[in-house]
Amino acid sequence: MFTINAKLIPTPPLSYPKIWQLFHDLDLKIEAPQDRTAAVWSQNASFSEIRMSAPDNVQLSCSIEYSDVKEKKCALAQFDNDKQQWQFLFAPQRTGAHKLVIYARRQSDIKTTYDCVAQFDLNVTKLQKAIKFPLTYTKFQTNL
Repeated sequence: MFTINAKLIPTPPLSYPKIWQLFHDLDLKIEAPQDRTAAVWSQNASFSEIRMSAPDNVQLSCSIEYSDVKEKKCALAQFDNDKQQWQFLFAPQRTGAHKLVIYARRQSDIKTTYDCVAQFDLNVTKLQKAIKFPLTYTKFQTNL
């Protein structure tokens, strides 16, 4: 039996989102929320935000799932040029447990599909007003 003599235990305790090897291979970094497995949900919110940094040759995308079903027009990925970060917005349509999934690929990849790189949990306790984001297609990202 071991005794742990720890005096500086962070509150809340550190935790991390689920990540795949590709997250490291593409040199991605989570800017916010840091040291959490779950995204932040405010009581008066209509959406949640995640921010990440990525090299210039990496494209990112995202989705939100409820009961293992992707919600349409409820997630938006955009690049914030001022902060040089990717911003992901998630707009749940109901209360309960959601999965927020981040996808990535190199721009030089021949394949056009994105692979999972990170997954956060989101527990929506109260929803002020459900919102939707515009629907974008692959052609939109290609012509950025």
